Amino acid sequence: MLASMSEFLTRFYNRAELKNKAIDLYEKGFEYESQHLIKLAFEQSNLDMDKLPWKDDFNALIKTFEFASIEEKQDTTELEKTLKTYNKELEYFIQTNDLKKQTKKQEEIGWCLRKLKRYNDAIEIFKKSLNSLNKDKNFKDQAWILTQIGLCFEDLNSYNEALEYYKNVLELYTKENNTKEQAWIFSQIGLCFHELNSDNESIEYYNKALELYIKENNIEDQARVLVLKGICLENYDEAIEYYNKALNLYTKKLNSKNKKIIISIKVSIALTLFKQKKYKESLEKLNEANKECIKNKEFNNQASIFFFIGVCLIELNKHEEALEPLNKSVELYTKENDFSHHAFNYKLIGLCLEKQRKYDIALEAYQKAINYSCEDEQGDIFKHIGVCL
Repeated sequence: MLASMSEFLTRFYNRAELKNKAIDLYEKGFEYESQHLIKLAFEQSNLDMDKLPWKDDFNALIKTFEFASIEEKQDTTELEKTLKTYNKELEYFIQTNDLKKQTKKQEEIGWCLRKLKRYNDAIEIFKKSLNSLNKDKNFKDQAWILTQIGLCFEDLNSYNEALEYYKNVLELYTKENNTKEQAWIFSQIGLCFHELNSDNESIEYYNKALELYIKENNIEDQARVLVLKGICLENYDEAIEYYNKALNLYTKKLNSKNKKIIISIKVSIALTLFKQKKYKESLEKLNEANKECIKNKEFNNQASIFFFIGVCLIELNKHEEALEPLNKSVELYTKENDFSHHAFNYKLIGLCLEKQRKYDIALEAYQKAINYSCEDEQGDIFKHIGVCL
């Protein structure tokens, strides 16, 4: 019966209509049917509801679905239009004294503002939403809003403030014995401590997260935290061991389709090998990662991969060979409108040409490096220009 109903519903209703019908059924007490409808809405959005830790929490599912819909509106103009609509709706809910809808709309406005990188404005509206809640009855909403404020502070690089909010969230989840959300908050606290250069505290919280993920047999998040822990370790061999454990979980246990993560781990291994001055091994890993990028059409990491391939080749005294990846890195960064790496890239290109005694072309590269560099970076470049003249 449900199968035939599903076919009917998905043919005649779009995902937003399915969501609204699910809410209507839920409010009338039809929990089983509402859960089925929201699952259909998720499927129409190419989202896997069953992977969510809160898959049995209808209100949390609705919130996730709505914010995933906003997430699709990457275009700033579209987001601004959405924000304008939400603000008008909020005005109406304030006038009609509908506190429940007012709070929900404030959350949606906060989410839009964060997407628009207006983090301070987002924090302000999230705080208003938090003050509107009945905190005795709305534990989950309270925890969600506190988390959003924490994320905004992270976006602002205000990690101490983010920690304050995450610890409040952790207290709520601990009271409710919600280990799934506890684990995630542990990992966020670990990230903040890492950004504050407190890696011992960071590792402590990653270990707490890892312990809970192992208990839940949550392999994907185990792998994620293993990578984060590896980044914090001063012992490079131990760090590589953690990266390899994570890589093993992603490739063998999960058969992961998320190739970005696999590429990212291989790059992390390569850079750790580079720090150990194991340039040949680092180069091998970087070439592996680059092949993965080409194979899976994941081009976002390629500019930095080409850069580090060039650096490895320089360290191996293969200056002529290093030119191709360094020039490729410049080309890709230019396509991304990211010019922040050009100064160093051109400086290395100039160095490679200087080593080959191609002084005229080296001078051109050094001049480009000067054009893209800050004043305090230019002294060393001028020294190389002096050698070429």
